[in-house]
Amino acid sequence: MATTKRRASSLGRLLRELFLIGYEPKTWTTPRLAEHFHTTERTIFRDIQLIRQAGIDLYSQGAEGYAITQTLRPIPPAASENERLFLALLPAVLTQVTGAASSPAQDLLTAVFERAGLRSPFDGRLSGRILWQAAGTLSPLFGSEPTTTLMRALALNRTLDIEYESPQWQHPQSMTVDPYFLIVHGNGLYALCFAHEREAMRMLKVTRIRRARETSHTFVPDDQALDRYDWSTMWGIDNFGDVEQVRIAFSLGVARIIEEELRITRLQWSSSQEPERVVIELRVRVNIELIRWIRQYGPDAEVLAPASLREEMIEKATATLRAYEHYQDKDLDAGG
Repeated sequence: MATTKRRASSLGRLLRELFLIGYEPKTWTTPRLAEHFHTTERTIFRDIQLIRQAGIDLYSQGAEGYAITQTLRPIPPAASENERLFLALLPAVLTQVTGAASSPAQDLLTAVFERAGLRSPFDGRLSGRILWQAAGTLSPLFGSEPTTTLMRALALNRTLDIEYESPQWQHPQSMTVDPYFLIVHGNGLYALCFAHEREAMRMLKVTRIRRARETSHTFVPDDQALDRYDWSTMWGIDNFGDVEQVRIAFSLGVARIIEEELRITRLQWSSSQEPERVVIELRVRVNIELIRWIRQYGPDAEVLAPASLREEMIEKATATLRAYEHYQDKDLDAGG
């Protein structure tokens, strides 16, 4: 297992080295790469040799950094049925994400297909027939200043100073973060970052980043950070709240829908049949995401445990009823 993780880490470093050299040719020298990746020059020399053995011609002259002198070897056109299906779907999804008929990413993908001797992927057969619900939310993000800065920091392992706003705060707050991963979840785009002030991992919604500035500091990505983010206890993307054993009784009319939703999560859950209802038990973080999910089912969902969550649901239901009664009384008064 340790050998596998070391190989994965080395491969990740090789890919990042190639990205840096391709993005900023004649800039990245051996000492600078070693400093950037917090490793030795000997390791970088070994990486350069592996890259060259893979058929990618790197050269450096004098004090200049490395540059790529030839195009990469064509991708073999032979592919399995699933691989061909994925390649056919990828351009259509990319069109939905970017929200444009043409983009630099699409042009690059087209060039890759042509060098591989494959048909151009943007032939219109699928792009108009695949609708990604998140497209309307994500499209404006691509090309925006905070998102562009965030993605560059992800590629270059750069620490960011950001201004971040949250519904729980009255004003945006300044944060210093190391961005590890960019995650598409539901209708949103999120960044899993190490927050320096809190010395802990935080999931930040990209639309709430009001400003982002690169610093001169670099970091070593923690490739296991995502594994330690406990998805098995999260209803959505929120990692806040205590983990509880939650029991909810659902009416038979919605029980099948609930079980379908739970099957595509990583939560530990079970169900048991009772007269006229199904009781779902799950181990999950109790937070606003979970509460909103339960409340959408109204009288078809009854929280049985824990007692604290049941009391909170009763309070919210009571407050909702009072709001309806208040406005109903005002309407009656206005009607005379």
